[in-house]
Amino acid sequence: MFDPTDDTILRLEQAIARLVEINTHINDRLDEVTAQQAQLMRQIERLAPELPEWLDKHQATDHFGWSVSTLRRWRQREEWADGSVAWAEGIHWREEPGGVRYCRPLLEDWRLNRYDAAAHQRAISEWAKAQSMKQR
Repeated sequence: MFDPTDDTILRLEQAIARLVEINTHINDRLDEVTAQQAQLMRQIERLAPELPEWLDKHQATDHFGWSVSTLRRWRQREEWADGSVAWAEGIHWREEPGGVRYCRPLLEDWRLNRYDAAAHQRAISEWAKAQSMKQR
């Protein structure tokens, strides 16, 4: 049976306190990075205000520099070998009577955060929240 000494307990308490400090630092840094990312996204928006939120395939190829076949391949891909976040229908792209449309703000974020699912999910949540506010 484990019978901790006062010294062991003290060391454990110090280790826990240090972990709490580290966690706080990480959370603070994450907040800073998220704020910087939001600022970059606002700058992107200012640079391309004439573009609609949903792009047709020609607008998307011009804006992102990806080919039409790449857009089609990427929207059909369910899993990426490199760990990139897969595109979801209705979020990253949608079918319309005139063809497929691509969500510019989310694909801009995807380009920045394709390997960081949590960061991209935050952007999707923010976008969805903004969409619901527009509908009110």
